[in-house]
Amino acid sequence: MYCYRCGMWKAQPLCPACGADESRRPAPRTEEGRALRALFDTEGVGPGQTIGDADLFLNCLTDILPGERYSMFRRQVWMIAGSWEVRSLMQNTLRAAALPDQALYAELCRRAEETGFVQAVCRRVVDSLYEMIGWEIPGQAAPEPIRPTAQQQTPPPVNPAGIEEIRRLFFPPQPPKPAQRAAVRAGQVVRFGRYPHSASGSDNTMIEWRVLEVRGNSALLISRYELDAKPYNEKMAAVTWETCSLRAWLNGDFFRRAFNTQEKNAVALTQVDSSAAQGNRAWRTDGGNATQDRVFLLSCAEASKHFQAVWRNGDSAIARAQPTEWAFRHSGAFINSGYRTVDGGGAGWWWLRSPGRNAKCAARVSVDGSLGNSDVDWEIGCVRPAIWVRLDACGF
Repeated sequence: MYCYRCGMWKAQPLCPACGADESRRPAPRTEEGRALRALFDTEGVGPGQTIGDADLFLNCLTDILPGERYSMFRRQVWMIAGSWEVRSLMQNTLRAAALPDQALYAELCRRAEETGFVQAVCRRVVDSLYEMIGWEIPGQAAPEPIRPTAQQQTPPPVNPAGIEEIRRLFFPPQPPKPAQRAAVRAGQVVRFGRYPHSASGSDNTMIEWRVLEVRGNSALLISRYELDAKPYNEKMAAVTWETCSLRAWLNGDFFRRAFNTQEKNAVALTQVDSSAAQGNRAWRTDGGNATQDRVFLLSCAEASKHFQAVWRNGDSAIARAQPTEWAFRHSGAFINSGYRTVDGGGAGWWWLRSPGRNAKCAARVSVDGSLGNSDVDWEIGCVRPAIWVRLDACGF
């Protein structure tokens, strides 16, 4: 990690160079702040200036920053991440003036005085700027301005012309950069859509999805938790994925409830294969026709590929999933606390779209993580929806 005070690499909380103690470093109070700190610490862009100096500099610049929200944003970033990159930017910007340090210092003081602020504030701005970027303050300070007499004194202008000049000097305009989306990777957990998670169902919690596969601009997602409990088919009958009631519910009530208009447009209409190649070869049961679905369930072959779920082999802990409180309390999902998920929760079993040993059974991933099958009208089986989404339209 980097020392937050001197920017040196260190292998322990106490910095050997300056003695800064990581355990006494101020903790960010927001989720965004913690994410920023983690990013800078892990990516090697450690702070090159003390937090106190950055805070002093920002305090001095409060009056000339473009708006309170902008000021607070810069304060948060610099307080958390330090000023390593900002310092280099300031040095390059000021060197572009092609003036010696002393002449540049005087020029900055003169321009600051033109803004109409009191002299002490102007000098603090310039001095703090020099301290922040690591330049020595010239011994010869800028000359004292000639102050007008009491009769000549006039209130400072509401919008002095010098403010924009100072702002351009301190924060030169940058060309707009195209928005870049972070790369989505298999194994990553993303949030998309909403569905009740609490026992009462009064919440509208964002659904967490695990990324199973990425193909160009598309990604295959499956819900991290078992969102509900439903029978594969409402009645005991010989059915396939094409004709079962669970498919109708997923592409009807669930799809309408879980996603808003923009999210619906991001979910791709997928050609879903339910052929014998997708089922368990030990059963050799006809899986029916291919379908086109927005929401679907994984097949036996896909569960084996992505979760190592195998017939009569319960060693796959990553295939286990935990029902939400809504699925357990409201819908009666089955939970076996003797089998734990990788997150430590009790596991429930979840439906697959493939048929079971006969047409009145459907495949499932059992609580131990193996492939199994159950009668299609069992109401305690859990649902882990799967979707293909367009990454450029889903917003994560």
